[in-house]
Amino acid sequence: MPLIFFAHATSSDNETRVRSGWADPPLSDRGRQQARNLGRLAAGPFESVYTSDLIRARQTAAIAFPDLGRTAVPDLREMHYGKLTAASDDLFPTDPEACITVRFPGGECCLDVEVRVRRFLDEYVRPDTPVAVVGHKYTQLAFEVILNGHSWQSAIEADWRARGEWRPGWDYPT
Repeated sequence: MPLIFFAHATSSDNETRVRSGWADPPLSDRGRQQARNLGRLAAGPFESVYTSDLIRARQTAAIAFPDLGRTAVPDLREMHYGKLTAASDDLFPTDPEACITVRFPGGECCLDVEVRVRRFLDEYVRPDTPVAVVGHKYTQLAFEVILNGHSWQSAIEADWRARGEWRPGWDYPT
C-alpha cells in the first residue's frame, strides 16, 4: 500500500454547493467530525502525510493524523477554477468532461492538474514507502489517470462523488 489518498472533509463551501477551487474555506463542524472519524478508520502506518496547502486539506490531515508529520504541497491543490473560483455549482458547465482540455477562464483544465500531480509524485513519492495524501476531487482524479491508467473521461465517469460511494481511503500503486 504505497499511497493512500484521502479526500478532505466537508468544508463550509461544500455545504452551500460552492466550488472552492483555490479559495480557502475552512472545514465545517460536520467536516471536523468527519476528519476525527477518518483518523479512526484510516489504515496505516504511513511514513509521511502530504496535503494540499489549502486549509480544508491541512485541517483534515491535522485532525485525522495528529501524531504524524505533515507536509503541505501546493501541487496537490484542487483545480484552479479561475473566474469561477468560489462560485455556485450551478454556474459550472453541466458536462463534467468539458474541463478535460479546456481551461476555466483564468484557471486550469484537468491536464494542468495532471502535470502538477505528476510533479508531486516525482518529487515526493518513492516505491514501497507508504504515504498518505489528503487532497481534492481533481487531484484524486489525476491519481486515477496517472497511477491506474484511466483516461480523464473514464476517471470522471467513474468518480465516486457522483454516486456517493465515499470510503476512508483509496489505495494507489506507485
